[in-house]
Amino acid sequence: MNVVEMQNKIIAQLNIKDEEKLMIKEIAEDLPRKIEEETLIGHPREIYEAARFLLGRGKLLRGNLAMFINGVYGFYKKEKALRLATAIELLHTASLIHDDIIDRGKIRRSVKTVHEKFGLNIAIISADLLASIAYRICADMGKQIIEMISDAIRRMSEAEVSENIIDNPNLDDYFKIIEGKSSVLFSTVCACSAIISNAGQEDVLAFKKYGELVGKVLQIRDDVLDYVGNEAVTGKSNPLIYGLKRTNIVVILMNEKNLTLDEAIISATELGKELADKALREVTFLEPDKRNIFKEFVKFVLNRKF
Repeated sequence: MNVVEMQNKIIAQLNIKDEEKLMIKEIAEDLPRKIEEETLIGHPREIYEAARFLLGRGKLLRGNLAMFINGVYGFYKKEKALRLATAIELLHTASLIHDDIIDRGKIRRSVKTVHEKFGLNIAIISADLLASIAYRICADMGKQIIEMISDAIRRMSEAEVSENIIDNPNLDDYFKIIEGKSSVLFSTVCACSAIISNAGQEDVLAFKKYGELVGKVLQIRDDVLDYVGNEAVTGKSNPLIYGLKRTNIVVILMNEKNLTLDEAIISATELGKELADKALREVTFLEPDKRNIFKEFVKFVLNRKF
């Protein structure tokens, strides 16, 4: 499924106005075009082919959020916001390549994982290549944004290692880990987009918190989908099958609260709903017509099947 098909699938699940649907469709054209421009094939060809292999297949959730926020402020410096969205999507894809290596995943975005397709060595270096391109894109965005993105990558790295060294993680461990693995890239892209859009400090902080909470909702839903999802629909390998996922909230709830599997799935879903409600409260400063797309976005993240 390509980006346009994926975005149409997402749009079908959102209760939004026609102009908002059009905006998402435009993002689905603009963002892949920008990604394509920034990742043109170089030499050796194999590393670029590996780096580009997963691009153009994802949901573009982080990139979409960057542009939604930019749209709140009349698409002020739209091209700069688009470059930010591109950089964040490249960094996210790089992190997926590393995650799949660590988890020994075989399927990602309905195709082979990069290390399965191109081999371990090229996969590792291709992720580094994506990260280097992302930093080059951000080079002229100012010290504040570069520092924020660098800090996000640091926290993601720390969380990845924490996940792999903490035995029997509890709920506190879980939320610390997902703040780094999942939330920080969402919160960072939201805050950076607001800064680029010349938003006030209160708006920047509100969007940053919204992104953090959306990232947590996304991870909880991913964990639930490990149990109730279908690999053919989710488009990725289920790490539980291979005993490689250590921080699934469903497992933690079963162990900590002595719940059955069904009870733990319900409890995790309720936690996701609570966080989604908190996310919505962060954007109440927006007028209702501008707020709706953020409401529908977090609802999609909470209820998605892919």
